[in-house]
Amino acid sequence: WAVGVERIVLALDESPPEPSSDVFIAAPDGQRDQALALATELRRAGLRADLDLAGRSMKGQMKQADRAGARSAVIIDDDGTVVVRDMDSGEQREVDRARLVEEIAAADE
Repeated sequence: WAVGVERIVLALDESPPEPSSDVFIAAPDGQRDQALALATELRRAGLRADLDLAGRSMKGQMKQADRAGARSAVIIDDDGTVVVRDMDSGEQREVDRARLVEEIAAADE
């Protein structure tokens, strides 16, 4: 009977895994094109950006952002308003779309 103690000890020495994304983009179906364009911009800026492709509700998308370990979530409302939410503190702030990539990159540093 073997427990594999060596494997357990090796696993304990590993650092916790990094989050799978820096930022998660949550948007209703009507804003899907804007979400895809924003994900492309964020990725070009060197950030790991994810978004929902399964058509989940906003609540479901925020749960997905939390499971992905995203530091920030970008919420695009039906009217195109962009809100950035800090996933740790829950603090939200409205951000000008033209400066969004710059602000997310600065917050990630």
